Amino acid sequence: SGFNWRNGRNNPDISDELTIIRGKHTVSIGGDYQYSQIWNRTPYGIDGALSFNGQFTGNSIADFLLGDMNTFTQQSTNAEDLRQSRPAFYLQDDYKVRPTLTLNIGLRYEPYFPYFETKGREGFWAPGQQSTRFPNATPGLLFAFDNNPVLPNKNTIINKGWKNFAPRLGFAWDPGGTGRWSVRGGYGLFYNGLSIGIRTIRGIYNQPFTRVFTVFSTNIAQPYAVAPFNGNAPFPYSAPTTPAEEKTVTFSPGANVVGWDRNFATPYTQSYTLSVQRMFGQNWLVQAGYIGSKTTKQFDSHNINPAIYIPGTNASGQPLSTTANTQARRVYPTIGNLEIESTDAYSNYNSLQMGVDKRTSKGLTIMGSYVYSKVLGLNVPLGEGGGGTRSPFLPNLDYGVMPEDITHRVISSFIYQMPRWVSDGKALARVTNGWGTEGIVNWQSGVPFTVRSGQDNSRSGIGLDTADQVGDASLLSGDRSLQNKLAKWFNTAAFQANAIGTIGSTGINTLRGPRLTNIDLALTKSTKVFKDQQNVLFRAEFFNLLNHPNFGNPNSNLSSGAQFGRITTNVGTPRNIEFSLRYSF
Repeated sequence: SGFNWRNGRNNPDISDELTIIRGKHTVSIGGDYQYSQIWNRTPYGIDGALSFNGQFTGNSIADFLLGDMNTFTQQSTNAEDLRQSRPAFYLQDDYKVRPTLTLNIGLRYEPYFPYFETKGREGFWAPGQQSTRFPNATPGLLFAFDNNPVLPNKNTIINKGWKNFAPRLGFAWDPGGTGRWSVRGGYGLFYNGLSIGIRTIRGIYNQPFTRVFTVFSTNIAQPYAVAPFNGNAPFPYSAPTTPAEEKTVTFSPGANVVGWDRNFATPYTQSYTLSVQRMFGQNWLVQAGYIGSKTTKQFDSHNINPAIYIPGTNASGQPLSTTANTQARRVYPTIGNLEIESTDAYSNYNSLQMGVDKRTSKGLTIMGSYVYSKVLGLNVPLGEGGGGTRSPFLPNLDYGVMPEDITHRVISSFIYQMPRWVSDGKALARVTNGWGTEGIVNWQSGVPFTVRSGQDNSRSGIGLDTADQVGDASLLSGDRSLQNKLAKWFNTAAFQANAIGTIGSTGINTLRGPRLTNIDLALTKSTKVFKDQQNVLFRAEFFNLLNHPNFGNPNSNLSSGAQFGRITTNVGTPRNIEFSLRYSF
């Protein structure tokens, strides 16, 4: 069907700053104003998105070959026209209290003005309310420009944020006044308001602007043969363009709905640091510090219209809750997924960071660092279109280690310019002098992953169930060959499909994948030619010098059959050798 995505953008930015120096104070006053326009015409998803999870045959590949889909999602083309203003003002004073102590004090003010969709293509879910703009709309679905006091803001849905004051405080102190000690610290609050981008187009994924439907347990030959369509496909479709059409347009049951949270706020991060540096001799610097941050009101999306599990069987002995009757068991059975864009995610980062640096002397420079850290938070897709947590009613069950958490990381590098071996004799000096070498060593522990069941045993329609853990998942990897580790990274027998009606007992990101090790090395030779006025530089680089394999995380989907627990991906590259020659004149 083709894919023709048309868009246009206009983003002017004006900023200015005034700096005043008076005695011990350096004061900066400034402001910034950004105006954004975006125009999109998007055919994304018109061909449909298919998913297979093995619910029919017990094997995802077999379901795929038969065309038996777990879910099928399709949508019509859509359009949007957005505008947004983003002003900011700041004041900072760098105050040199005394020669050994400097304070940095600042305040930034960033009021948040949400973007404005010129055609009012934004949605808001309010059970029990009826749209006046679209009288035939699904009950509970309101829109921008609706005359309803329930809306937080008639024009933009999201309210303006007037209280976004962001203080900053830092200091630098030399305890002995000798320049060999340094103690530094700071705190800052940073706002990250939702700006125009892909996250802001979610409102258009509502009827009547766009039709988005998801059907369950259907076949690719006739995906709309199941309820509520019963063979009547809802496509093709064209959105209304006039006020008269808005009053008469009809809404199809079972469509997905996207709305903004009433309490949508400006996300912000608090950062805090404290570090100590000490100079040894003339060239060595040792430092250690604590660096942390806490992010609050992170943007996320989640489905608050799951199917409710009904235990038991009917008179015929058939389960009351099946994947086939997902739609009928939803909290709001007249609509599909109810995606709410909100700011209720959160995370925190804490780390110990240490480093050793050697300034260049006798041709040698060394830099080394070690980081011990932990990243925790609510494991929810931090973006648009996500399903949220396993259970929208118990989101904190998905609090835990974040996917980007790396407990240990060591990075070191060096540059060594070899001494001049021969001072006399041009021919011999050109051969023996000008050699150098440099390298980087990187080692880090593995990243976490979650064991998913791959089946909707919770019968919620969300599709994020984890497996049930029934034993110890660890294996004594030190006693096994590399081939055995790749074939079974963890004890797969410790997991089984989650019980029907449950989201799974396995927590989020409870296992970790392989660690990463890499060494890069370079050898250089610089030769002066033509009375030392020109230079020839030869460089040989060895990436992944030891040809050490670095593997990705294992397959952690229980429904993957023999692939479950197996590592089949490589996140690094094999040894790569490059030669280059540069002539400078």
